[in-house]
Amino acid sequence: DDGYMPREWGVVVHDILSNIKTFDEAESVLDKYVKDVIIDEETSSYLLNKFKEISNLKEIKEAYSKEAVVRNEMSILTKDNLLRPDRYVELDDKVIVIDYKTGAHNVKYYTKQQDYMLALQGMGIKKKIEGYLLYIGDKIDLIPVYLDRLF
Repeated sequence: DDGYMPREWGVVVHDILSNIKTFDEAESVLDKYVKDVIIDEETSSYLLNKFKEISNLKEIKEAYSKEAVVRNEMSILTKDNLLRPDRYVELDDKVIVIDYKTGAHNVKYYTKQQDYMLALQGMGIKKKIEGYLLYIGDKIDLIPVYLDRLF
């Protein structure tokens, strides 16, 4: 047991990830959380291993590279509502939108990610838009999101 309630754990993981632009920064960001007594050393090394695993996922590796233009928690205003994907990344040839999840898979996350992608298209982004749900738990699970089909 890591001592966190699942919801709290999710908030902490989201918060940490929102402070990491490239994976080179992961260790120093985690050190700060340890220093501020938000997480302990054990949790820090657990998360560092998770980030290493994530950085090896070929589909999203570039989203954490130095070339990526990253906006964490970027707001997208549509006529109906305010959307906030966890990570918006612009690369030369495409845009990648990633949402982090620490709980169970849920189809509503998939459709919400599609909403983000459609909103970006609606903003006139001409590059290819890729969306992913990144589940961070004992195992890392990356789910690609497609606009033309449901989960």
